[in-house]
Amino acid sequence: MAVILVTHYYAHALPVGIAQPIFKQLLIFIASGYTFKLLVALLDTGPFYLGVHYLSRYLQIDPLAEYDEETRSSERE
Repeated sequence: MAVILVTHYYAHALPVGIAQPIFKQLLIFIASGYTFKLLVALLDTGPFYLGVHYLSRYLQIDPLAEYDEETRSSERE
């Protein structure tokens, strides 16, 4: 949100229409930025989880090993 506002007010680099209200146009830029981030996060999260799942098997890494060590050490105290 801050990037959009700084880009508009200080750099004057956003393609805005003079005849339309600026507030509505800035809200559209902000909403489209958050929508883009949401869609990219939804698209790339699945492959990362699959990659961790298969690579941890291939590399024989226990992803919970460090967590188990911490819980055991806290139970001893």
